[in-house]
This record gives sequence, structure tokens and C-alpha cells, in this order.
Amino acid sequence: MEQKPIPPSDVVADWRLAPSFPISAVDAVPTAYPARQLAEVESWIVPAVDSDGLVDISRYHGTKFHGRRTREGGRPDWTMLRTFIDAQEAKRIRMSFGYSDAVTIFLNGTPLFSGNSAFLARNGLDSGWIGFSDAVFLDLREGTNELVAAVAEDFGGWGFQAKLDDLTGIRIHAK
Repeated sequence: MEQKPIPPSDVVADWRLAPSFPISAVDAVPTAYPARQLAEVESWIVPAVDSDGLVDISRYHGTKFHGRRTREGGRPDWTMLRTFIDAQEAKRIRMSFGYSDAVTIFLNGTPLFSGNSAFLARNGLDSGWIGFSDAVFLDLREGTNELVAAVAEDFGGWGFQAKLDDLTGIRIHAK
């Protein structure tokens, strides 16, 4: 039996994935906290996380096409990844992350970052690869903190990954 790769301990590996929602354009990923959509999710997906911490959203949202998953209809979609961070005390930690095609990151309902890294979106050399190339600081409060990534896709696959620089006194869980 093949063993699943174990991500490093600094990688956020416990996520829940929502169903996908249509949008008009990939840069229309929600920039306001998606409270209504979060409340409407009836069943969350427990996604696999690869050894680098990547959640390959294409595995869960799309149809098979030549052995790969792709979305139907050629329209942009968006979805949410959600997890919780329990902190023993209030603290600031750095979160490095990567995404494709666009994302808005929320901590406790507050937007921290919104960007587009779709193919050629940032510059003529950007090929839409996902790596830990962006970062934000998470101002965790004592107790439970909600982390949500609203991720949008136009074409070519979509995903999200994150890692934290300091795990002292925190626990990550998707409830």
C-alpha cells in the first residue's frame, strides 16, 4: 500500500473545501467576507494536501478531460478553503502562501490580501505556477481564529497552499 506524503509541520494541511460558485471574471473573486456563502455550505470536502502543502482544487471541482480535471462551460469559478487556528495567546505570525488563479485571504472576517496570479496576470514572465511567493502577517487573537481563502479559477487548474513561520502555541484544525 502506497503511503501518502506527509507535508512539513509548518504547512497548513487541515482544510475544508466548499462547493464552487460561478463568477463573471477571475478578478471578481470576493473581496468582502463571504458570510452568506459560508453559511450556505451544507457539506464541506476534506481535500488531500500534497507533500508541499498544495490543495489541488482541480481534483474536486471540474469534470474529467483527457485524464485531467477541468471545469465545465469555460466560465470562471470560485470556492473557499477554510481552517481554524487556535492561539494560546495573541500573536503575530507570518503566513507564506501561493495560489492560482486569484485569491482573497480573510482572517476573522477581515480581508488581508487580494491578488491575481493567473497566467501572465502579474507580468509577461508569470506562468501561473503556485509557490510560496506571497506573504501576509496574521494577527491572531487568543482563542480560535478563522482563516478563509476565497480562490478563483479561469483556466489551467487552481490551487492554494500556505505555511506558517511560527507554530509556537498554536493548533491548526478544520473543526
